[in-house]
Amino acid sequence: MGKFKKVPCLIKIIMVIIGITAAGFFLWKTGQIFIQMVSKDHVQDTANTQETQEEILVLSKLEFWTCQTGVYQNRGNAEAAVTNLGNKGWKAGIIEEKNDIVSVGMTSTKEEGAEISKKLEQNGVSNWTKKVEYPALHFKVTGKDIGTTIQMLKLANELLAKRDLNNPEVSRYTAVLSAEKCPGDLVKIRQIIQEIRQEQDPNGQASAVKPDSRKLFQLFNEYKDITTKYFNHNDQFSKK
Repeated sequence: MGKFKKVPCLIKIIMVIIGITAAGFFLWKTGQIFIQMVSKDHVQDTANTQETQEEILVLSKLEFWTCQTGVYQNRGNAEAAVTNLGNKGWKAGIIEEKNDIVSVGMTSTKEEGAEISKKLEQNGVSNWTKKVEYPALHFKVTGKDIGTTIQMLKLANELLAKRDLNNPEVSRYTAVLSAEKCPGDLVKIRQIIQEIRQEQDPNGQASAVKPDSRKLFQLFNEYKDITTKYFNHNDQFSKK
């Protein structure tokens, strides 16, 4: 009879062992799944952070003085006027607004512009000194790989404000010119700035020669077109 009494006890012990083992396996498996879920969520969050970025872009107000020599409704006539002034030794360019404005010089002050204006008059070129302004911009920029876009626009803005690539406020952004990738809309801006750098520092050495105003006019026109396009029509850029 003793042997028969031991059998139920043995069965109970075996059942308890099986139950503990099953519970342990269940807890281990549940914990493993939980860890996997947490890890997956963390990776997903990291990926989303990399894909969607956000930064505030502040571009300062631009203003300069120039000597306007003519306003044209036909681009061909404006280009002919630029060529004619070039033949007389003047570096004229076109400022694109509602009409094509042909101008000479881009200076920081009215007085500097007046000096150029006087020389033009002495050479038989009628003109009037004009102040050109473009407002400051303050925007929230969101999207993928926004760093290059922000740096390139900051470089263009500072160069137009200081008109000297060797100015510390400008040169701190020039590294972006060596970026492997450049947004398609900013390729023209990079090209113009690279041309300005080549003319100002042909041997890679800092030069006191200021950028050609014709190149600065080109940069100004492209800068206006790009900022207007990006900030008014592109979902990647939203005004704050």
